[in-house]
Amino acid sequence: MIRRTVLVATLVALLILLALCSSGSSLSSTQTQPEGLQNGSFPQSISPTATDDDGVYEFGVDWINDYPGSGSDLWLCDDDANYMDTKLSGKGWTKRFKKGNWDTSEDHFDTKEEDYLDKADLVMFRGHGGKTWDLYYLKELYGPVFTWKDWFGGQYTDKLTPGEVRRDYGDKDAEWIALGGCKTLSDSKGAYWASAMDKAHLILGWDTNADHAKYGTTWINEMVSDGASDPAKTVKDAWFSAADATQSQGRVARVIGENTNCGNDYIWGQGTGPISDPTVDNYYTYWDHTVNDQGPNLASIAQSMTLYMVVPKTITEDYVIQIGEKFGISGPVENYGDGIYYMSTGPKWLKVSEIEGIQYGDSSKLWIPVDRDIILPSLTDATMIAMNFLASTGLMPPDAMLRETIYNDNQTAADKDNGEIINSTYTDVQVLLGRERDGFSIIGPGGRLKVYVGEAGDIIGFLNVWREVVPAGTVDIFGPEEAIRLLTTYGSKVALNGVPAADQLNVAQTTLAYYEDSFGSGQTYLIPAYACLTDVIINQTVDSTTWIYVPAAAEFVPPIASIASPTDNATFTYGSIIDFTGNVTEYGYPPFGYQWFSDIDGYLGAGSSISTQLSAGYHSITLEVTDNNGNTGWDTITVNVVYVGDFDRDFDVDYDDIVYFVDAYIKYWSGLGKDPKCDMDNDCDIDYDDILIFVTAYIDYWTP
Repeated sequence: MIRRTVLVATLVALLILLALCSSGSSLSSTQTQPEGLQNGSFPQSISPTATDDDGVYEFGVDWINDYPGSGSDLWLCDDDANYMDTKLSGKGWTKRFKKGNWDTSEDHFDTKEEDYLDKADLVMFRGHGGKTWDLYYLKELYGPVFTWKDWFGGQYTDKLTPGEVRRDYGDKDAEWIALGGCKTLSDSKGAYWASAMDKAHLILGWDTNADHAKYGTTWINEMVSDGASDPAKTVKDAWFSAADATQSQGRVARVIGENTNCGNDYIWGQGTGPISDPTVDNYYTYWDHTVNDQGPNLASIAQSMTLYMVVPKTITEDYVIQIGEKFGISGPVENYGDGIYYMSTGPKWLKVSEIEGIQYGDSSKLWIPVDRDIILPSLTDATMIAMNFLASTGLMPPDAMLRETIYNDNQTAADKDNGEIINSTYTDVQVLLGRERDGFSIIGPGGRLKVYVGEAGDIIGFLNVWREVVPAGTVDIFGPEEAIRLLTTYGSKVALNGVPAADQLNVAQTTLAYYEDSFGSGQTYLIPAYACLTDVIINQTVDSTTWIYVPAAAEFVPPIASIASPTDNATFTYGSIIDFTGNVTEYGYPPFGYQWFSDIDGYLGAGSSISTQLSAGYHSITLEVTDNNGNTGWDTITVNVVYVGDFDRDFDVDYDDIVYFVDAYIKYWSGLGKDPKCDMDNDCDIDYDDILIFVTAYIDYWTP
């Protein structure tokens, strides 16, 4: 009875508001300039008085796979977001927001950050990074790339720059913010983004391009302990460990902190937790971690290559114990169901994948924040120390070749205003080994063995993902021009390590190599691949030059999947039966298996065509097509499912929609244009018939 009374009163109010059209009144809200733009000045972010943390562990995430056009689409960002949700929710954290694709907004990290980003302790963005003009700093700067739609369904990108959020982050709740996109922290050593911190502890991102991989998943997993043998890592160390496990040649992970001590932070409920909120001043500390050397050796173009099959390794607890003994670890072996065996003794930790990969670290020495210069061995001495260690422990593969020894991880204190360095020190030496087959480099995240040498010559870290392989015949190789066509036409759909956002990709050089995947990834063969040294063109200039890897044999090119219908960004009324059709446009070996997924509703069905209903919302629809060789291709579109009368697209029909409709009605009859969403009967006007349709939709929505 109460609900019906409210409905009647609301509808009476609607009719009264409609009557206002005869007097020429408008319900449009008064337009004001954004704060900081009055009198033509540039934006000045003014932080309100800081408040205490609310005592609840909270997280939030925005992720984007579907960008305007198809060449820049991604397909793993939702996996990172879903893992963050599952893992942290399972540890008692509260989800403040989780938005995907066209439901994301730059506002979540900018004008509405107090209701989104700063309502959570731990926040992640996963998508592309890019640059645009910053009105505060008066230059082009990098940041995360968001998406948005206009009233008519047009699709656009929004790039967030640090000047827009200067001195905004952390004055409410946020401690740790991950900007997971290419080059997000590359400008002036992160100084501009450091100026966004207002009691935030750390901002994490990339100085370089980043491989499109599930590094967000690994980061979250590394920060959380699942048991005594799996100690949690600090926020910073987990970011670097994730980079080691998932990234390939030349990638540089960067973390910026309000001060050096912020580098000791664990997330709430893990380890010793975070430090107290830091004092905000003009200085900051940043840490850089270079993942690997700079690329493959140049090799001659060939018409065929030997096919190398991976020999599966049997991983047992006894094997893990033997590996642990080599690093002085004697703790019990535990497997928590994530495909990894764990051991730890004191600050030393060990991870051994059930599939392939060994990762070790001493958290009291590896990647630690320091308050003094670290005295490291010379490069020559560090090389000898590492090689002797590998030989004496039996961890030296017979085909290993020394690639490079570098002073790697560094910690730097700098000025926020100009990035001027105050002091800087390297914290370890990295000894890198590689291997070849038939003169071709083995590349990719698994194509390296590395040893970290610390102060006093201690072995403080180790990573080896090399798979044992045996010859298994030969495979025909197509020419480099076909690899370039595939890369420039299909982007991340064919690139083994993904592609950055770009207006254009220009391949400057190619060479053949073998691609080996990351820690814990299943792989049947080393993949013959073209390593393409590629200029990333943005705004008609070379933004960066990076190695991108493309399969060199048809047997390893995934089927090029395409969603034929519906069209990208199509809108349907809630309750409609939606027909989905997909196909393979080229490559792949039949028969094909088709699977359909929604980021909201989950698994939708199998087959090249399916028909189904979807819940209300912005759905990221992904088609995965697997061929007879086990290669998986994908395509993604956005489908909007809305209630009749949901004009503001917030997936309900409420008072805001009444206001929206009445405003559109008045504007139409005042000669100010027609909002097509309010022409509900599609007869090219907004009239009494549309009122009846809307009132009916309103009552239907609120009637059980």
